[in-house]
Amino acid sequence: KKKKTEESTGGLTMDLNLDITPDAYAEIIFDVKAGDIIRGYGRGDIQLQINTRGEFNMFGVYEFERGFYNFTLYNIINKEFSINKGSRISWYGDPYGGLLSLVASYRQTTSLAPIVSNQAVANSPGLRRKYPIEVMLKLDGPMLSPQIGFDIAAKDLPRNVVVDELGTTVKLEFEFDAFKSKLDEQELKRQVFSLIVLRRFSPIGESINTSGSIYNSVSELLSNQLSNFLTQVDSNLEIDLDLGTLDQEAFNTFQLRLSYSFLNGRLRVTREGTMGGDQNQQSAANLIGEWTVDYVLTPDGKFRVKMYSR
Repeated sequence: KKKKTEESTGGLTMDLNLDITPDAYAEIIFDVKAGDIIRGYGRGDIQLQINTRGEFNMFGVYEFERGFYNFTLYNIINKEFSINKGSRISWYGDPYGGLLSLVASYRQTTSLAPIVSNQAVANSPGLRRKYPIEVMLKLDGPMLSPQIGFDIAAKDLPRNVVVDELGTTVKLEFEFDAFKSKLDEQELKRQVFSLIVLRRFSPIGESINTSGSIYNSVSELLSNQLSNFLTQVDSNLEIDLDLGTLDQEAFNTFQLRLSYSFLNGRLRVTREGTMGGDQNQQSAANLIGEWTVDYVLTPDGKFRVKMYSR
């Protein structure tokens, strides 16, 4: 509905009442160059007041049914978060003064091995398996300067995971809850960064060499991006590539761990070791690396056969 009112001074005021339905597409652009944009579909009742004196007021609530938020960081990282249903933006006059109450999630699959308390069993196949993890992004407050909060959630974790031939189990839900209880605000942000950029958890308290932290971070990012790209070729293939540092030596000599699963995951063949280096100094053992063949005999994983070369 539109309502026009002539004022005594000759000005004009328009009241626009918008009934927004879920089939209407909406965008809110914070930074077009960085791609910092909220977009999606939702519903709401919005009232716009506009007059010829240049005054513009906006009232009402817009609630998302579905949508996406492009989260940008340092103009380098750009990740698409899915906006949770029920997130909303409320206006009480100033169009730029809208209040956000928005929760969005970024889904990732990763191993929980780096965060278990007993790192002696971290390399077991059950712990190296990848599970669905959600990074939750919360925006609350003024639209142009909201408070930003994070959380990490894990769903559908198995109750127990067998980690050795003796049938020893690890309670993954308990391990994840214990891990989260140790996170202060700074450590939580570090884990969020690790999940959305490196696609993995980082051990709590992992020391960083400040003199080479920038180069090491970029090297780690490059190593993980290459590993993830190669892994996407085949869902049964898992590749961990470690360049170490960003120098010529890193590209001549690097650590490579390659695993391939057969028979729906019951048979797993793994090769790990150093690749590259001086061709004259490379021995047959270095080229072959260390091989492990792991075969699960029973569906619960309690009995298995392992063969390896060292």
